[in-house]
Amino acid sequence: PVIWTTVATGRPPDAHRIGHFVAVNEQTGEKLPVTSHMRATKALWNIASDAGMRVSVVGWWATWPAENVNGTIVSDHTCYHFLFDDGSKGPADSAGVVSPAARTYELLSLVRRPSDLTFDEIAPFANVSPDEFSRPFDFNDDLSHFKWALATADSYTRIGERLWKDDHPDLELVYVEGVD
Repeated sequence: PVIWTTVATGRPPDAHRIGHFVAVNEQTGEKLPVTSHMRATKALWNIASDAGMRVSVVGWWATWPAENVNGTIVSDHTCYHFLFDDGSKGPADSAGVVSPAARTYELLSLVRRPSDLTFDEIAPFANVSPDEFSRPFDFNDDLSHFKWALATADSYTRIGERLWKDDHPDLELVYVEGVD
């Protein structure tokens, strides 16, 4: 998040105030996931939106909860929630995952879960047997972690393509972790 927030804001970490994946509540010491509310400077999508441009932002680090802009933000929490229950369920609470909220169902319907991937989709990247491919999802397992990364990349790509085709934004930013 620190690097990608620097890219998005053009400001150093001491100015934008996003330092890591988690932040620490100074009163309680509790570790909290970094949020868009913690960013102290405007991001490129805020600047473009304020200038009347239509924007789309997909999967970018530290975009949850999704901010209101002239366009659509699909936050970095969109695919994160699909890790649980073998990826078979979405977030129990989808508040803040997509803005505008009215597009949540439409855009979450494009998300692929690790269990949605086929053996043929994995085969070019991992030399595994069908039995290995079918083992239960465990995020600490390298193959499961890869399935999640590939499903996430495909999801954010599909969402980005949908927004590009349907909304014709002036600016679109899509974060794909696999090439990071």
